[in-house]
Amino acid sequence: MRRMVLHVLGSVFFFAGGGCASGSSDNGGATALPEDDVIAPGTKIGQRAPLPFERIGELIEQGQFPEALAQADAELENRPQAAQIHFVRGMALVGLARTDEAIAAYERAYELDPIKLYAALDAIGTVHLERGDVDTAIDYYRRCVAAQDDFAAGHVNLGMALLRAGDPSAAYAQLERAATLNPQDADVWLELAVLDQARGDMGAAREKVDRAVAADPNHGFARMVKGDLLVASGDLSAAIAHYEEAVKVEPDLHDARMKLIRVLRKSERAGEAEAHVETLTQRAPQSAVAWSIHAQIRFEQGRTDEAFADLERALSINPGLVSAHRRKIRFLIAQKRCEEAQEALADLERHSSDRPAATQATAEVRDCRA
Repeated sequence: MRRMVLHVLGSVFFFAGGGCASGSSDNGGATALPEDDVIAPGTKIGQRAPLPFERIGELIEQGQFPEALAQADAELENRPQAAQIHFVRGMALVGLARTDEAIAAYERAYELDPIKLYAALDAIGTVHLERGDVDTAIDYYRRCVAAQDDFAAGHVNLGMALLRAGDPSAAYAQLERAATLNPQDADVWLELAVLDQARGDMGAAREKVDRAVAADPNHGFARMVKGDLLVASGDLSAAIAHYEEAVKVEPDLHDARMKLIRVLRKSERAGEAEAHVETLTQRAPQSAVAWSIHAQIRFEQGRTDEAFADLERALSINPGLVSAHRRKIRFLIAQKRCEEAQEALADLERHSSDRPAATQATAEVRDCRA
């Protein structure tokens, strides 16, 4: 399952959201913070210069962590009680891998403004999570959502930490709360769908995937998962439509393109499948699987030399790719090149520990007749 991206970097940017009351915004219920900085002289009504913590946040977003830290330190020399500056200073320190100092900066931010800077608890939790201290992370995430129950990102992070801790039921409850607070977060619906599928509730899984697609029609991964569910139900035509949409909005979502190729071939739409195979090898030239699939197409077209060249390329990228070894063996058997097939079988056994594949290939080679 792709994701989950922890909602930490975004925590600072909701502060600049602009006057939303708690729970009334579209950012998951985050409270916009009134900044104590003075608006620049001459700023027109409805316009203002970026505030110091916003400027620092922009540097962090750009990956300019040393510059962000320097600006934060300069601001704190004049305003040591500026909670927002302590918060973004913590973010800059995380970017510099100075995590002990980052925790101290977040703690100071929360100490100075525990009402509005509940996200500092979330940020501390994430530092601990990335260190592998899941239990401490969960404690901080729980404190965060207890302080601000309508902070959707906090519920997401708590839910994902609970999953890592092996408590899917508790995780599900947190992710459901996040989805209620921010129904436009397609990733949360997808996580819930995975959990529904794991407990065997395919109806609920389909419903969650539909919510994900509705929340973000241009979410390629959601489209792909929808396609997977349609394949499982036998509706290949509808699955193709969703896979096509997935690669349209995310051309480098290679898993979706491979699934599309597979379903197109199964639906006897060889020409369309070939076009996507060509695209796949162009966009993912280091994908051994792509070249292995390309070889299959070429062999079926009678372009055997090109097919074997594609397989050699696939195996040079990934010598252990079982599908490429199996195709090579089958191609050689089809051409009654039994001795070479035996050599290819030895290569499979040498490079892969997949015993069932080797056993099946051994039986095929045994039946080869020159």
